[in-house]
Amino acid sequence: MIPEPESRQYGAETKWLLPEQIQVDAKFNVRTYGDGEAADGKLSDLAATIERDGQLDAGIVYASENGDTVTYTLVAGHRRRRAIALLNESRSLSGQPLLRMRVIVDHNGDPLRKAIVSNLHREDFSPMDLAMIIQRLRAAHGWDGGKGTAKIAEYLAISRQQVMEHEKFLTADKSLQDRLHAGVLSWQSAAELTRKKLPPEKRQEILERAEEIQAEEEARKPVEKRQGRIQHPAVKRAIRETTDTAVARSRREILEWVEALDGPAYDPSVRAWAQYFVDQWAKGKGTDKRMIAKFDLMITPIMGKAVTPKIRHKPTPSYRQSKQKK
Repeated sequence: MIPEPESRQYGAETKWLLPEQIQVDAKFNVRTYGDGEAADGKLSDLAATIERDGQLDAGIVYASENGDTVTYTLVAGHRRRRAIALLNESRSLSGQPLLRMRVIVDHNGDPLRKAIVSNLHREDFSPMDLAMIIQRLRAAHGWDGGKGTAKIAEYLAISRQQVMEHEKFLTADKSLQDRLHAGVLSWQSAAELTRKKLPPEKRQEILERAEEIQAEEEARKPVEKRQGRIQHPAVKRAIRETTDTAVARSRREILEWVEALDGPAYDPSVRAWAQYFVDQWAKGKGTDKRMIAKFDLMITPIMGKAVTPKIRHKPTPSYRQSKQKK
């Protein structure tokens, strides 16, 4: 039984069709990067999941009538259709009943956009597939230049920056593309690498160092919080360590650096300042005056005197005082 919200989502009927009853149009297949052995392995995994748990998400088809004949063309669910067809091959040999694919018959809207959007926000959707979709949209609609970028961003409901960053992946070296497609590298990390004019061997060195940094970071996290892919901060740090390129540090990196000072290798005054900075001041709970006082306690043994100037804050008038002045 199909949940009611799913049926209402597309305002259409639900059907159970054999894979061979569903026609495939290549233009609606939006996950085309990396077809081959790796893709076949993932398809086998999906087939095993469907065999064990059933088909969790319905595909989308649109119907066209020619006299008494109705043709169903697949809009979204190409991998599900292939997985069910794969299962049916073995089922037909063993005499088991064949599986049917659950689909929603849709009659409204832009089928291509629905094919893209139905995949775009999936956790396993590849940035390389998105890059190829952007390329296809430019060619199909003539959406060139800055205005074309704006139209693509609106069509996909993403930012123009994302459109431009993903297009750069199309000209990146194959090892970066494959890492990105396999989910080893986040798209933000890949974008950081493609912004730099680096030879492939240097980029490879950065990626290897970023993998080491990410592994070190993941080892310190609880299992449920581990992300399993190379994140942006690890790539930025690797770039700083392996090149002379200046890369601005994020707020998170600064906080992590200060947090690292709260360790047994450092003087108690250093640890006290680091604790106050991270746990109080950075969260808006502490005061500038107290943070500066702790900084002076930390630095005075080295410098022989306090080095921070006294800061006199002009009191901020209350809302009532500001109204009275008016």
